[in-house]
Amino acid sequence: MAKVRLLFHLFGLTALILVLLVPGCSSDGSTRPLKPGTYDLHLTSDGLLRTYRLHVPPGYTGNSPYPLVIVLHGGGGTGIEMESLTGFSALADQENFIVAYPNGYVDHHWADGRGTTQPEIQGVNDVNFISDLITKVCQDANIDSTRVYACGFSNGAIMTNLLGCDLSYRLAAIGGVSGELAENISDHTPSQPLGVIYFHGTDDPVVPYDGGLVLGPNGGRVLSVNETMLFWVEADGSDSTPSMTLLADVDPTDGTRVIHFASLNGSGDTEVHLYRVENGGHTWPDCSLIGKVTHDIDATQLMWDFFKTQHK
Repeated sequence: MAKVRLLFHLFGLTALILVLLVPGCSSDGSTRPLKPGTYDLHLTSDGLLRTYRLHVPPGYTGNSPYPLVIVLHGGGGTGIEMESLTGFSALADQENFIVAYPNGYVDHHWADGRGTTQPEIQGVNDVNFISDLITKVCQDANIDSTRVYACGFSNGAIMTNLLGCDLSYRLAAIGGVSGELAENISDHTPSQPLGVIYFHGTDDPVVPYDGGLVLGPNGGRVLSVNETMLFWVEADGSDSTPSMTLLADVDPTDGTRVIHFASLNGSGDTEVHLYRVENGGHTWPDCSLIGKVTHDIDATQLMWDFFKTQHK
């Protein structure tokens, strides 16, 4: 019997040594195999096979933790299209962070809290999916858990507001373009403060600046931009009277002007920022979609510049 115990002891010791020698294994025993590159990956969440694109910048070695930015496409879009639209991967290569571009499960839409999208009707839980995605990327790469961010466009921005409410304990900040908080979840209370940066055109024909019914087959209702910003200001305890700055008219030919509102001094040094695009349409700033697009600001760069100041 003593010989048996000795054999098990030696086997366990040998296995431990082999694990420690395997490339990509961290000192805590978790596997982090990812190398620089762009990957199309999948995971199982709530029994569903979910897909996402992951971009790991060339400077990543796994020796130090990197921030993670999750970028959500608009309704009917894809993660690959969002990568192209926003340019987040190119920026990640310069600034050293990892980017995930998840895909909606049903009709390429998100269960964003309106109660009217097909994934919601079919019972898909995208909050759980994004939480599972964060966990998976943290297993595969050395991620700084205090610097995880989420942002999105349109349906993806509405979804990002829901993530801010329900995953505030995992996210340091959120960003949105052309998609406010759904009316149905306006009573959700974030468990922790988090930073918020938001962009919206006053002439958005799809998701109205003043809130109400969203255009399109999914419909549903959202709060106005002002109500959405007030929700986050109150959740964070930020300054109730924001500063206001008219930004430079970099491109006088685009027919837009941008006003920046900032509410600072939130709990945990959080901040709430709004870039109001006068005459702007349903667009990602500096990228044309529906209506007038402003070239006075770069939403991708501004989001990252803000994200990197926000920590849990």
